[in-house]
Amino acid sequence: NRVSEGKSNGLIIDYIGIVKALRKALATAIYLYRDLSVERYYGSVGIKTDYPAALSAWIGTEYTKPYSVDVNGSPIYMDGMRDQEKSAAVKRACLGYLEAAGYTVEEGKVTAAPEGGALNFNAVIAADGTGNHPCYYALEAAGVLLSDIGITLTITDTADASQMWTVLNSGSPQIWAAVWETGVQPRLSTMYSDGNLYGIKNEELEECISVSSSSKDNEELKETYLECLNLIFGNAIEIPVYQRSDCVLFSTLRINSDSLPGDMTGYYSWVDEAHMIEKK
Repeated sequence: NRVSEGKSNGLIIDYIGIVKALRKALATAIYLYRDLSVERYYGSVGIKTDYPAALSAWIGTEYTKPYSVDVNGSPIYMDGMRDQEKSAAVKRACLGYLEAAGYTVEEGKVTAAPEGGALNFNAVIAADGTGNHPCYYALEAAGVLLSDIGITLTITDTADASQMWTVLNSGSPQIWAAVWETGVQPRLSTMYSDGNLYGIKNEELEECISVSSSSKDNEELKETYLECLNLIFGNAIEIPVYQRSDCVLFSTLRINSDSLPGDMTGYYSWVDEAHMIEKK
């Protein structure tokens, strides 16, 4: 996961750019099936993580979907595209990224990997050994798409979640899926600091995370979190998939509904104002 610039035959090799291109090729393929994966697992109650309006207002700039542009920065998806057209567009985008990573592409298919490169990749997921995970279908479907362009994606589905974490801690997996649980303040220090599962080594990120852990000013925190996330995504590929949404059930015969918090979220529930709730 850690790369740096080097020289070969007098030419500067941008290893960082090459690895990023390869990662984006794989992420672009997996992201295509993200929504379908969540819908298959949770049905209509699945909540995707793309909230353009809310995020744009929060960060102060226009939000764009991740992994939705090709290697030249042009949009992959167009309004009104059918599934077949989306698949074809993603294949073209993946091939563009792979070519930028040094892969040989001929007639819409990868025919050779660059020196030190690979045509086979492995994804690790703890899905009970039966595909029982919100991300499983996305990996499975991406594997089919990638095979059409000459790349093999093998899924290792562990029946015991602890087995997956053992593999992750070894630093060997190329692709993996897991669920993060966090509170109002993201646990950036435990997820992305030194010794993290992403293999990131970045002093600027460490300093940024340190500031986010100590600051109490909301405006400063917004800027710091955004800076942290930009640094994280500049060093690793992470695909947003879904988030859980809570449901609160109560009897209006026993509880005065007007006394409940007016804007409950997964991070602020009736428990936070339990002392304000009135019985009938």
